[in-house]
Amino acid sequence: MRELSPLPKTVRDMLSEKGIPEQDILTCVCADMDETGTLCDAYAVMTKDELAILTLLPTLRPGKRTFPYIKPCIQTGYAELDFTHFMLSDICDFRLEEYVGSGKLTARLGRDETPTDAPEGPDMPPRWNRRSGPGGLFGSGGKESVSTVPLSSIGKEPNKGIDRICLFNFTFRKKAVVQQFLEILKVVAKTGELPAESGTKKETVCPKCKTPYPDPHSPVCPRCMDKMQMVKRLLPFFYKYKFFIILIFLCILASSVLELLSPYISSKIFYDEVLAVNGKYYGQIVGIILVIVGANLLSTVVSMITQLINSRISARVTYDLKKIIFSSFGRLSLSFFTGRQTGGLMTQLNSDANTLYWFFCDAFPYMIINIIQIIGVSAVLLYMDWKLTLLTVLPLPLLLYVYRLILYAFKKMHARQFSKSRSFYDLIADVLSGIRIVKSFSKEKEEVSRFDAKSRDEANTGLKLTKMSNTIFPLFHFMMFSGAYIVWIYGGWKVSQGVMQYGTMMLFISYLSSLFGPMNQLADMSGTLTNCINAIHRLFEVHDAIPDVVESKHPVSLGNVQGKVEFDHVGFSYTKDKKTIDGVTFTVETGETLGIVGKTGAGKSTLANLLTRLYDVSEGGIYVDGVDIRNLSFDELHRSIAIVSQETYLFRGTIMDNIRYAKPDAGEEEVMAAAKVAYAHPFIIQYPDGYNTMIGKGYKELSGGERQRVSIARAILKNPKILILDEATASMDTETERQIQKAITEITRGRTTFIIAHRLSTLRDADKLIVIDGGKMVESGTHRELIIKPDGVYAKLYKLQLEALKTIGIDP
Repeated sequence: MRELSPLPKTVRDMLSEKGIPEQDILTCVCADMDETGTLCDAYAVMTKDELAILTLLPTLRPGKRTFPYIKPCIQTGYAELDFTHFMLSDICDFRLEEYVGSGKLTARLGRDETPTDAPEGPDMPPRWNRRSGPGGLFGSGGKESVSTVPLSSIGKEPNKGIDRICLFNFTFRKKAVVQQFLEILKVVAKTGELPAESGTKKETVCPKCKTPYPDPHSPVCPRCMDKMQMVKRLLPFFYKYKFFIILIFLCILASSVLELLSPYISSKIFYDEVLAVNGKYYGQIVGIILVIVGANLLSTVVSMITQLINSRISARVTYDLKKIIFSSFGRLSLSFFTGRQTGGLMTQLNSDANTLYWFFCDAFPYMIINIIQIIGVSAVLLYMDWKLTLLTVLPLPLLLYVYRLILYAFKKMHARQFSKSRSFYDLIADVLSGIRIVKSFSKEKEEVSRFDAKSRDEANTGLKLTKMSNTIFPLFHFMMFSGAYIVWIYGGWKVSQGVMQYGTMMLFISYLSSLFGPMNQLADMSGTLTNCINAIHRLFEVHDAIPDVVESKHPVSLGNVQGKVEFDHVGFSYTKDKKTIDGVTFTVETGETLGIVGKTGAGKSTLANLLTRLYDVSEGGIYVDGVDIRNLSFDELHRSIAIVSQETYLFRGTIMDNIRYAKPDAGEEEVMAAAKVAYAHPFIIQYPDGYNTMIGKGYKELSGGERQRVSIARAILKNPKILILDEATASMDTETERQIQKAITEITRGRTTFIIAHRLSTLRDADKLIVIDGGKMVESGTHRELIIKPDGVYAKLYKLQLEALKTIGIDP
């Protein structure tokens, strides 16, 4: 049996009672919602002939409260909700449908012969068997109890005789294993056998806690990962500063020694040798005070040197880390960013890096000092009086246990606080970016309400964390200092009996304070430590992410690129259940212009994304001059292609810098020549600063048409062999568009060009046209060849646009 999810023994026994023995099961998966969307454990098991879905609800009982904020629940068994049974020969067309945060696995069920006891009629829905064991919903006589249930909640497709049914739902944490189950299900339904496993099996579930990995490509479980291992991963960033780190540790060691000497001088020597009549230094009060002041001053100077050096190293390490993480953004594929918001990534890069900076600048040195001081003071106390020392550490096991619980609780609270903060900053970035839309629709009050809700949510989370700190740590400190009371009682009794000197007892108490003080500080650092570990994990999650599009290790060089492009049975899908591009094949010779036509969402822009390798094809191949683009280096491929997208983006800076972005070493004359071809030069020179006019947030705002012309100028300056114009004239008026069309006619000569446009009249001069509909290439040919097909897709679209333009008074 191939277990995609663990199948507990209890569930195996329940399935066996229902006529599905363990030896017949080929594979299984556990989803977390049933077909109605109820949260439960939905176990889907498959044999060579049938598919069964057993939905169970874990029965829980409260566990013992182990901490003021933690009360675990203990699972005692399962309560059966439902059992559904299908024959694989009766179901087909399996699909995984995705929604916001969840999805469902569906299939089509063909009509079986209507049972003799069923009502007659052509509109009767199909039925399937639900076999229920003891305690089930249908019968109580074991596996022999069979009941037929109508599919009353399933919408039918008229005249097709089959219905789409939902097998089960799932949240996205189960998405990876459900996708694997779907692939196996399709193969078993056809062949009755499991598909062969790949040579290297990718684990998608943590073998320890059975939780799916957040990233299927990165087998890292946040719950089970070695926390200190994450800290160790930062050590290579400190290697280049070895000399300064050695100096810091020497200073820390000196500071710790001075901390140990200070109580000895101020307690033992001061009471027993200076104030006592028979003391060695009796009466030399001024001298001993000067020694104490000198020791404290020296300790302060050493601490200042440590902080100065450590601040310098922390700033440099944070800079190196930010640079590496930002470089990872450039390495990752476009799919990494489509599922994330800009505000969250900015918070992750800046806030998490600053968290590490302050941890290593402030907390980490004191942590080392405190650890050394605890070890040193413990050794001194044991040397002075080991019996009294052991009495003082009696509460220590309980303290360690409580401290472990504190770390666990703070880890969860800090992770929750970061999540709320990221959501809060995502909202701010979203609203500020779309402030024009907000004002135009008079939605200021609604956005203030959204802001208030998010801000209150973040504040409440922070308040809970603060309350938790202010409640736990005073109690923890009280428990920690309980050992001092033992010293006062037992030590005071020994002094009264003349067994111990008063100065010795005061020295012991001073050292005990030096022991409990660092322990208190370490306890206070638990929140900072857990926050730091979470930040390290989030940063390295970006660093370790594997891009979907990977550059070839041994790229092929094209030399002088000619520009011939071939699409050979190209297939692609953003999600596994729906193909965006399906079997597209065409060839564009060097210097030809190809027009790509289709409805919105047909997949036209996806073809451009595939050619530029923003995504990789899942089927077939794309070739430039006969070489698969997957065998080319990113630099050579992108150097040969320029794209003007319908979503124009200009960087904050001068117009000159934005056009020169495609060719940083271009001179001013080259930039102006490209701007003239794109008809951007006339409006640029009207500004007082001309090409040095600052644009972007907080500066000059360009209109949509002006931004598009600057973008076209940027592409022209690159002088590529392959040019992609994706709705390049969409934001321009008719007169400007005609001027741009004349310019495009000039710049496309001798250059392979792809033009994606909704206005079909702009594609009449293209050498070839292809029509994309539903991801497939349904037509191809020249404008004249396609326009004469009365039932063709292109001809219908062209006529509709022609009539629409005439209606509004535009001459096409």
